[in-house]
Amino acid sequence: MSFFSYLLDYESEDEIHSENDVNESTAESDGRNVRKAQRLNDITGDLNMIKKGRMGARKQRRYENAQFLYSMVDADDICEDYSDILQSTVTALSKLFTEDENMQAWNVFIEKNEEEQREFLDSFKAGEVHRNCSCSDKSSHQEIDGFGQHDYNGHPLRTAEASFSRLNRRFRMILRHKTLPLEFMVVNEKEMRKFFHKNVLPVSEWSSSVLPRLHRLIIHALSQYLSLISRSVVIGSGDKLVKVRNKYCSFRPPSETLVDYLKRRNGADNTAKKKRLVM
Repeated sequence: MSFFSYLLDYESEDEIHSENDVNESTAESDGRNVRKAQRLNDITGDLNMIKKGRMGARKQRRYENAQFLYSMVDADDICEDYSDILQSTVTALSKLFTEDENMQAWNVFIEKNEEEQREFLDSFKAGEVHRNCSCSDKSSHQEIDGFGQHDYNGHPLRTAEASFSRLNRRFRMILRHKTLPLEFMVVNEKEMRKFFHKNVLPVSEWSSSVLPRLHRLIIHALSQYLSLISRSVVIGSGDKLVKVRNKYCSFRPPSETLVDYLKRRNGADNTAKKKRLVM
């Protein structure tokens, strides 16, 4: 064997040894990864942890840390709904079954028919509103037919001017129109005043008849003028009416009706125009 052949054989042996070393190290590394993955899968169990096929280094590290933390506790001690750190609360339904008095009242209630249940709930709601009401004016609960018999009508916020100025701009523009249905306004304002003098509590609600669009807008304007709140309601086949209620514990409208105020306002405007023309 020549020296050159000896060198070639030596180098080939070194390459074979190096390849064997690489294969052995790769196989050993693959074996460690398989065992590590198997161990992590065994730790996971039924803990609802999801591992994606391709994960970054940080996600993989967080995943492994979570696996390690899960391995330190029993699976039965893990509460994923945070119930172990929340304070225990007693619900209204639980109180209903634990307290005999409440359960007895509930049994009496469910034995009633639908109409009796509705009447009971309405009366209970009215009683709650009445107890929580901070109204101190007892005279507001009495029937009063006149419009100018209240001491509070002289208050600056209760005057006709102040009430008109609080109206929506759209309503003020409508009320400045010269062809308003004044008789309709007088009748409905009188009905609303009389109704809310009798029914002061906020649960009371006044309803109009089915009205066209302009008349509904006038009812809304009257409601704002009287410090009431109103809403349009669709009934039947698309017909609309207006429901009005008082959100306060007392009803204190201006002493002057809206129609009288508009007549006085228009009269003053006409007088001022005549004076300017004369001058």
